[in-house]
Amino acid sequence: MGLVGSPEWVIEVRSPSNTKAEMLDKAMTTLAGEGAVEFRIVDPATRTVAVHSALKGICVYGEDLAVPAPLFDVRIGVSELFAKR
Repeated sequence: MGLVGSPEWVIEVRSPSNTKAEMLDKAMTTLAGEGAVEFRIVDPATRTVAVHSALKGICVYGEDLAVPAPLFDVRIGVSELFAKR
């Protein structure tokens, strides 16, 4: 038994070798057609989360903001993502 269809979310952590153009292409490809609803890019270098949405466009969240996670009815603080544990 496998999963059918696209995931609701795709989350990618940007590595130093990924270009901005490459990440944008991945986001647009993922959202195209019957693709995912959101593509999120977590960027450790800039300490940001970019949310690409098929319905809302692109929104970038910095460390002083919280990223909405509507599927789970929560908000995730960007600073928490990069906090050392």
